[in-house]
Amino acid sequence: CYHGSGHGFVLAQIEKLKKSDWGNIRKFSDTPMKECGQLKDASDIDREQCYEGIFNVIVDAMSDGAYGFSYNYAHPFLACDALPEQQWRPCYYEMSQKLDRASHNDPVTLAKISSQAISPELALWAFRTGVAGIIQQVIGNGDAYKGILEKCGTLSDDLYKACLGSVVNGLFEHGDPQKEYEKALSACTDSSVEQHQAGELCYSTVSARLLRFYSDEKITAICKEFPGAYRNLCEAQIGKHNPAGT
Repeated sequence: CYHGSGHGFVLAQIEKLKKSDWGNIRKFSDTPMKECGQLKDASDIDREQCYEGIFNVIVDAMSDGAYGFSYNYAHPFLACDALPEQQWRPCYYEMSQKLDRASHNDPVTLAKISSQAISPELALWAFRTGVAGIIQQVIGNGDAYKGILEKCGTLSDDLYKACLGSVVNGLFEHGDPQKEYEKALSACTDSSVEQHQAGELCYSTVSARLLRFYSDEKITAICKEFPGAYRNLCEAQIGKHNPAGT
């Protein structure tokens, strides 16, 4: 709902703009950002969702060549960097959703593009988001995610671990219904995981996603597929299930 509110605020703003304002990102974002910040009873997370909704519309306009915008595939963050600091994070997040195309689904190229960010924190944030976008694009290609992990294995340890987390999360978000965990568990057996000593990270990331998708009964069965050394990470999720959602 809050993400959608951001959409609504920026679309309403667009209706007020003159054609001479097209392509001026602040003309599109400043007023909606203020409106998101004034939402009654919204938490910080809710407001961030609203902010992201604003830039979701703007970045889509860039990708589509609408309202005088274009997406700068060589230097995608220049538009974000020209904004007030409060707007950097949501702008970077939505800009990074398109990096799969800019990087040609190559995490090594993605790392180079992400390194252009205005801060190391935003560079890592952009890389994580970009990897998730790559997984969304390649998940239909069988075990293509393994090739992504292999290429990430050539990067620094920090970038590899960021990549691994995004690969696992992407496999859950875009996997076959009620079988999402299967490829995620398989990812944890990739040789790059052992190379980077990231087994616990991988299996803990898989475990943390289970509550979102499965009942306690299903999680209990899934835990039996974990290696013994990491089964406790899975079993710790049993009983934490939120009865209001699956």
